[in-house]
Amino acid sequence: MDGVNSLAESLPGLARVLDDISKIHPYVAIAVGAFKVVIELEVKRRDNDKKVDLLFLEMKNMMSALLQLQNVRPNHIGRDGVTIGTRLENLLKLTADDIKQCANACDTYMKKRLLVKVLNSGAWDETLKEYVRTFADRKTAFVFAVSIHTGMAVDNANDKLDQLMTR
Repeated sequence: MDGVNSLAESLPGLARVLDDISKIHPYVAIAVGAFKVVIELEVKRRDNDKKVDLLFLEMKNMMSALLQLQNVRPNHIGRDGVTIGTRLENLLKLTADDIKQCANACDTYMKKRLLVKVLNSGAWDETLKEYVRTFADRKTAFVFAVSIHTGMAVDNANDKLDQLMTR
């Protein structure tokens, strides 16, 4: 497998040299052009394969933001009178839908034949990037929503500490 990877890594360099040769010998340009297109598509396909792994890492990071809930009571009410559960409910439903759609998209992508992956690499690139952005945005929303409640808990603890100190 290392030989295949090193071969794939050497292709862009080979394409550049062939491009220079085609300037000297224009009759090879048609084959060099086709070769360059295939290389570009293959590089993009490999990049997309890596993005699938990145997606699961981004999903893990997003879900890790919920670990902050360990320090928040389930019925905790924020300053605005909204409980943590109510605050997160819609966001969590949207997130569950995003996770399912992403899993389906990744499954569809992985089941595609190599040629189809190569030919559609541009469209898949954008689809996969959009899921990465979505999960990063959801993580930010989770952190913000939970911080409203954890920040209040810290304020309450400080108030209690102040009361104890004044006694």
